Amino acid sequence: MALTIINSPGLSISNSYVSLATANLYVSENIHISATFASLSTNDASACLIYATSLLDAQMDWIGTKGASTQALDFPRDNLVDKNGYDVTSTDIPIPIQRATSYFGYFLSQENRISDPSNFGFKSLKAGSLEMVVDKYDRRPVMPNFIFDLLKPFGTKINSAIRTLVRK
Repeated sequence: MALTIINSPGLSISNSYVSLATANLYVSENIHISATFASLSTNDASACLIYATSLLDAQMDWIGTKGASTQALDFPRDNLVDKNGYDVTSTDIPIPIQRATSYFGYFLSQENRISDPSNFGFKSLKAGSLEMVVDKYDRRPVMPNFIFDLLKPFGTKINSAIRTLVRK
């Protein structure tokens, strides 16, 4: 089944903060990733952008309030200013949000960033004289840090780290 991006701000059926054409434009600004993203099928690229939008809304505590209770996505928003202190229109998706969605879509196309690591739970690995100790806290975050940097003026990252309570 072919996926269709619906990126009209404020609709109850919107599923992406950016169109595929706009995402291709933003990703093309980075010579290191543009060809790889452009080589994706329309369906795969659309899936990545829709998924990126979903993860952004799940991982961010956005400033302001949704423009309407009936809209599917968290943007557009009311009572929001950009990094320079200017009011953000409550009818559009801010460019940094579109750019972050585009780049996040690329990263999701390259790696399953939400899967449990294959070495989850291992404290060490030993094969003969070779020994590796895995740092279980050295994991790639679901959202790359530089994408979060684009989003900082609009909200904070929800802490989704798993914590284990140990009682002695």
